Amino acid sequence: MTIEKLNTDKVKVVLSRQDMDSIGITYEELDYKEEDTRAAINDILDTVRDQVGFESMGYKLFVEVSKAMDGGCIFFFTKVEESQGLAASKMQLRRQSIYPMIMEFASLEPLCNYCRQLKSRKKYLPVTSTLYGLQDRYYLIMHIFKFHYSQFTAIANEYGDCIFGGNVAQAHIEEFGQLIADENAVEKMAQLCPL
Repeated sequence: MTIEKLNTDKVKVVLSRQDMDSIGITYEELDYKEEDTRAAINDILDTVRDQVGFESMGYKLFVEVSKAMDGGCIFFFTKVEESQGLAASKMQLRRQSIYPMIMEFASLEPLCNYCRQLKSRKKYLPVTSTLYGLQDRYYLIMHIFKFHYSQFTAIANEYGDCIFGGNVAQAHIEEFGQLIADENAVEKMAQLCPL
C-alpha cells in the first residue's frame, strides 16, 4: 500500500493486487452497500490515519476508486462539506475509468515544464506515468482518469504533442524505446525543471 496525502482534505491510496488479496476484496466486488466493502475501506482509512495523519472520523467522505494496471486499486478519499450534497452518514463510492495518454516532446525543457505544471495541479496528477526516449524524442505515457482528459490536453498543447494510437502506440514505445523513468515520471521530471 502506498499513501500520498495530497492536501489536508484529500489522500491518494494505491493498493497492489497483493494488498487487495490480503483484505479479501476485488475491484469488481467493491460496493459500499456491502459490509465487506465498508470494513475494507475502514481498514484502509485506519492505516492512512496512522501513517500520514489523515483524520476521517467525524467527516463525510467522497471515495473515488479505479482499477490499477496490476489488478489493484487506486482510491482517492476527499473530505467534503455537507453542503456539497452527501448524505449525512454515508460515503459515496464512485468508480472511475482510467484512460491512457501519451505525450511526445522534442526536448527535455518542455517535458520538464509540462511535468511541473501537472505537479502544481495535484488533483490532475496521473495515476501512473513512465518516460521513454525514442529517436531523439521523449514519450511520457500516463494513465489518467478519463474525466480529466480535457485538462491534460489543455496544458499539453503548450509543451508537446498528444500521440493517438492507444495501446498500439504504447506497445511500440515500450518495445523500441529506452526506459528513462519507470514510475512517477511526472513527479521525477518536475523536480528537474528550473523555477
